[in-house]
Amino acid sequence: MTRRRRHICGASELLGVLLLAALAGTALTFHYEARAHTRGQELDRAAGRIFAAWFHAAHRASLEHAAAFSVRLGAGDAIILTPARLRALGLAPAGLPETPGRNATFTLGIIADGTPRGVPMAFGVLELAADGGMAHGTAMRLGALAAGLAALEQFGGGALMAAHLPAIGTALGRPVGPDAIYVTADHGLRYLENALYRRAQPGRPYLNRMETGLDLSSGDPADPAGRNISGAGAVTARAAALAGTAEVGGNITADDAVTAQRVAAAAVSAREAGGASLTVTSEMTVGHAVTGAATAASVNARGRLDAGGLRTAGALNAQALSSATAVKVAGAAAITGTLDGEQAGVTGALQAGVVAVQAAHGPEAHIDGAMTVGSCGGC
Repeated sequence: MTRRRRHICGASELLGVLLLAALAGTALTFHYEARAHTRGQELDRAAGRIFAAWFHAAHRASLEHAAAFSVRLGAGDAIILTPARLRALGLAPAGLPETPGRNATFTLGIIADGTPRGVPMAFGVLELAADGGMAHGTAMRLGALAAGLAALEQFGGGALMAAHLPAIGTALGRPVGPDAIYVTADHGLRYLENALYRRAQPGRPYLNRMETGLDLSSGDPADPAGRNISGAGAVTARAAALAGTAEVGGNITADDAVTAQRVAAAAVSAREAGGASLTVTSEMTVGHAVTGAATAASVNARGRLDAGGLRTAGALNAQALSSATAVKVAGAAAITGTLDGEQAGVTGALQAGVVAVQAAHGPEAHIDGAMTVGSCGGC
């Protein structure tokens, strides 16, 4: 009896050890499976962050090379931006992997934003591997959103960016897959809605338009020049009033007025231009007044032109001209209305409706109305 009890006890102990071993094995299996799942989720989130970083690089490329991209889009070219191309442009962060991981691949490119201006806009498509599964896509989406993207969409799963799917498909040369995640810069980026951006932002034309005047005057008596604009490529404005200097490499275009202490530009086009000195190397088109001296290759005044002094190397055309000092025109002068001034010197022909100056000098003068001058040479 004793021996039998010992056998029973030994069998029970062995069974208990086997059960404990089985439970431990199961627990270890669950533990490692959980760790593998967590690790997989971390890798997928990292893939989303990598995709977001490359998309930001493509967006920077769309801004810095907007003019070139606009030409290519206008010609109907498909624009794909590879990581190598973005690195060559100096727009990729150092050390950024060129692939998001084993569960997905991505494609970046440029399309028009769909507005009348057709602003070049970056897009990105993140495509899951064939065996990727929904869980991978969810984790990648979370990683991309955490990396600064405002929104991502899937085919049939969103309306913000869905209008761009045909353009994206054209750029890719194939339709966007039903499991792919895609993003476009008009709705996929976080914008500061009250900020003033230097370049046009896709789908948001108001973000680089000023709502108030730009006051460059200085309240410091020791700094009478105010704050200057220098080195600008081109200035387009409704009105520009500067206490200091405007030096523009391109053109100044204003619907209203350009007023400055000194303006130097290739061309000035404005309703009114005022200042102590305006130097224009190409053509000055004004509608009303130049309060200081004006020097230009040619002057075309749509309305009356009042100037402290006017010197042009080419032709002068105005409805009416009033000058406080001398008017010197190397070419021909055609004034449809009245010419008022201290002195008018014209190398070419002078044509005017009425001339009222102290002295008029020119090889030939055609006056449709009255001419009142102290002296006239060549008339």
